[in-house]
Amino acid sequence: MEYIAGRQPLLEALKAGLPLKKIYLAESLQGKAAEQVCLLARQQGIPVENIPRRQLDRMVSTDLNHQGMLAQAEPLPNYTPSDLLARARKLQETPFILLLDHLQGPFNLGNLIRTAAGLGVHGVVIPKRRSADLTPAAAKGAAGALSWVPVARVGSLAQALNYFQQEGLWAVGAEAGAGKPFYELDYKMPLVLLLGGEDKGLSRLLKERCDFLTHLPMEGKINSFNVSVAGALIMYEVYRQRKGWVK
Repeated sequence: MEYIAGRQPLLEALKAGLPLKKIYLAESLQGKAAEQVCLLARQQGIPVENIPRRQLDRMVSTDLNHQGMLAQAEPLPNYTPSDLLARARKLQETPFILLLDHLQGPFNLGNLIRTAAGLGVHGVVIPKRRSADLTPAAAKGAAGALSWVPVARVGSLAQALNYFQQEGLWAVGAEAGAGKPFYELDYKMPLVLLLGGEDKGLSRLLKERCDFLTHLPMEGKINSFNVSVAGALIMYEVYRQRKGWVK
């Protein structure tokens, strides 16, 4: 992730103390957010440069709204599946890991990471190849959550899943029409939640290795939700059960 673009992602990165090389602000940019960025940057010794907005536009893709703010970022840490599990154990919490099977849309990836940050997920696992990566678009969709949720990029999702299962976690895969409705499962156990890609869903190999499959009941002619919507619904059910809220 070479750049962090947008007000909220940049503010969250500064609050989390992520290593930033330099911050670029559009000339004549004013407002509370700009003042806060400059204050936090000064406190952390990060240089800030004011440049024409046209120059900012050229630094990132045209579909990314930088809102007049852009930061050149150091590479994100290379987390491993064991790092994610260690985080849960350090917090003395029941592990909750999100494993994403070759998502293609960076905004879906970002939205899921943002939801994970708000619902107690201890880490996200994605593949290194043939998948949406931690690009500025994903960071924009995450709206700063990449600063708080560790993401492990792995060569083999199957091996990562096998590691978690050997460590006592149960694998729940979301698949249209399969298994019980999502609200009937017990999520208070140590958990890996698997979500499939936008077009093909879960791969056969991962599906076969799941301990449970679940689906979201629907009506009408639409047979599936967007993956970020489906993931948010299931993650919230996990959160609700673990908080002990009554149905």
